[in-house]
Amino acid sequence: MKRNNLKNILIILSIIFFIMFSCSSTKKSLAVSSSTLTGKTYKLTNMFEEDGITISFYNTEFYGYGGANTYFGEYEVRRGNILLIKNIEVTKISEDEETLKKERRLHQIFE
Repeated sequence: MKRNNLKNILIILSIIFFIMFSCSSTKKSLAVSSSTLTGKTYKLTNMFEEDGITISFYNTEFYGYGGANTYFGEYEVRRGNILLIKNIEVTKISEDEETLKKERRLHQIFE
């Protein structure tokens, strides 16, 4: 169940990422590829900003912080700037109930 919630979060983060590029006020087109994502980190700022939720990209892998634990996996940029997320794993480092409660709250929003 936690894996499905994380997939939902990553899908939402991916959508937010592509909206950022597609809603540019200029008419400039940006081609997204592994090379344009590598080395970049994005932080969720519209909600849960204080929790520091992030996603970072390196070659064909991604990783990030979900508010209580870290997650990682592989990604692929497909034709039409579609980001395919796969092989998602989550660490179970945090056992702090308050921190886990925040992470569960985030998961509930995306369900």
